[in-house]
Amino acid sequence: MTVLSHEHSLPTLLKTAGYEERLSHTNISKGLEQISRIRRWLFQTWTFTKNRLIDDKEMAYLVDELVSLGIIHYFLKQRIPHLPEHFRDIEHRESETTLGSLSDALQRQLPRLLQTTLALPTHKQTIPTSVMHKDWAVQLGHVLDQLFPKRNLPIWFFGDFHQLCIAQPFPESLLQTGKRNSKLRYSRGIHYTPAPLVDFLISQTLQSIPDQPENYFPSVLDPSCGTGNILIAAFKCLCNRYGLSTHTPSNLSHAQIINERLDLLYSSIMGSDIDQNAIAWARRSLVLEACEGFYDELGKIDHKPEVLKQCLIDNIINTDFLQQDKTCSVQNKHRDVDYIVGGPPSSVFRNSI
Repeated sequence: MTVLSHEHSLPTLLKTAGYEERLSHTNISKGLEQISRIRRWLFQTWTFTKNRLIDDKEMAYLVDELVSLGIIHYFLKQRIPHLPEHFRDIEHRESETTLGSLSDALQRQLPRLLQTTLALPTHKQTIPTSVMHKDWAVQLGHVLDQLFPKRNLPIWFFGDFHQLCIAQPFPESLLQTGKRNSKLRYSRGIHYTPAPLVDFLISQTLQSIPDQPENYFPSVLDPSCGTGNILIAAFKCLCNRYGLSTHTPSNLSHAQIINERLDLLYSSIMGSDIDQNAIAWARRSLVLEACEGFYDELGKIDHKPEVLKQCLIDNIINTDFLQQDKTCSVQNKHRDVDYIVGGPPSSVFRNSI
């Protein structure tokens, strides 16, 4: 085995490549702990609601979907100026608000591509006024403002939000220590490769691809993709290589670039994971990454949103890749791929490999 010299060691290579500009894990963890406090407050407030008709498990799911919707709104309003500034202003109605009605109201204000593909929460459970009329969404925005004071919320944050917040279950997280929650996260295999390492691995893996695609875009598969951080990095790398990024000189118009980016997403990006919530985030994140920098051009795309939605369902799949029957559609779909890349498996899966 070849041993890297100090100047070629991974930490040095990462620093040389500029990855030290990312937020530290400590800062991210502090911000996400503040978001976890908001989650706990929402859970406890909802728990004390009179005439509650749902159990703790379903309530925990609804709380996390509500916080997720708040973060998605924050992300989108930075990129689509006409969206309401405040979360509570997304929907104006005299009757009671539900997660589904909030999602519908937000989606109606989005370009059609995003209306069809983001797959926002659809639950019809009423949100208590004690929750909707409080300023938790404002506090959530303050946390994100403090984490990213000079830039838009990056897409890779969704992965950290999922593994360090959503993956820590209720109601246990109200009673157990952070260390215990970390063990629960590990036992579920929800421990993602850090973003700087993802970028480095993808840049090294895909450095040999040609500058011009030969009849087709090369395909990349992550069989345990989680929220899609590795797939997003692969997509960005391919866009950069083929002149389809915002900062790459191109003879194409912006409308042509976004169409080409969607073509690339259709044909090149594939993944699977056993975590259904993570798969939902992966699909959302890939769509948002494809649109990043080109939101003003979404009305000019040639692609039908329904086709992209079905493509995401077919290519980013909620399943255990290692335990599938050979006739399973995901294995057939992923049989002929150019690159397979992923993070090291969690200990919970070692016996399966």
